[in-house]
Amino acid sequence: MKVALVTGSVPPATCGVGDYTIRLAEALREIQIEYEVVTQDNWGIKEYFNLSKEINKSQSDIVHIQYPTVGYRTGMAPHILAILCRKPVVTTLHEFKHSNWLRKISCILFSIGSKIIIFTNAEDQQNFKRIFSGAAAKSTIIRIGSNIPWLDKRRNDKNKICYFGIIRPDKGLEEFIELSRLIHKRKMQYSLDVIGTPAVSNIRYYNELREKTACLPIEWSVNFTPEQVALRLQEAACAYLPFPGGASIRRGSLMAVMGNGVPVVTTDGPDRPPEMAKAMRFASNPEEALSVIVSLMNDPAQAEAIVAEARKCLLNFAWPKIAEDHKTVYDRVLGLG
Repeated sequence: MKVALVTGSVPPATCGVGDYTIRLAEALREIQIEYEVVTQDNWGIKEYFNLSKEINKSQSDIVHIQYPTVGYRTGMAPHILAILCRKPVVTTLHEFKHSNWLRKISCILFSIGSKIIIFTNAEDQQNFKRIFSGAAAKSTIIRIGSNIPWLDKRRNDKNKICYFGIIRPDKGLEEFIELSRLIHKRKMQYSLDVIGTPAVSNIRYYNELREKTACLPIEWSVNFTPEQVALRLQEAACAYLPFPGGASIRRGSLMAVMGNGVPVVTTDGPDRPPEMAKAMRFASNPEEALSVIVSLMNDPAQAEAIVAEARKCLLNFAWPKIAEDHKTVYDRVLGLG
């Protein structure tokens, strides 16, 4: 079996879905599924013909589209591919619930052309079913994995608090910086580490943050490789990830931090699975977060209990299982299962 993985972005471009696609490709290879990553620079309707040529050249059995990505921009080539491709198409729709209405409406073409549509969480799937009820039967869920490797050994710095994620507005970084201000103001002996990559369109935002926080106890660990990120995460005693909208299983950065044995303080939200309640601690603002962090720093047994619960929750998020779940979908599409 050979799969053409279609994506608008691949590393080193800053795109979580692009990173996810490469990790999926590596996991498929581990279970002896051949793949080819198909990408290009432009994704307008005219570029569909180049895309179609590449797909045919790949000699793949299945075409698997990852949508959306940063690289697609507003291009419609992936949508046209779903409709016109002569090979069976599977589409993974990421962040569907949180997409704007124009993007959601465009997904009608994926709902028509795809044999199976994969979602990474129940909230996205349910939102899709409400809009495209006729395609509900062809949808399924395969949970997202971490784009960052999970390492076994901890190198815990007892005073370090970290943040991890793509550096752009509305990702919770402003709250993390407010936490650093509280720590600085109170002369607390904690250091803070922002680990991430600035999106190309947000370099100015990143530079402004660096200037504004020059007097704060923040280290900026940017543009690291996945392995370097994992090592950096493992140095932290605690992580503060104040997600707008709250923690959920669609947060790859949350999976990365939890998988590397770091206890997480985050915001709660309606999409957080009940079984994750004991795998993290919750705070609604930086002031509350600091109180929770101090409690964790002073109680290693409590911190270890959170890490142990997190490891239980992450069993279904490991890449070998994700790869096998994809194989089940591909077998079904090809009539092999």
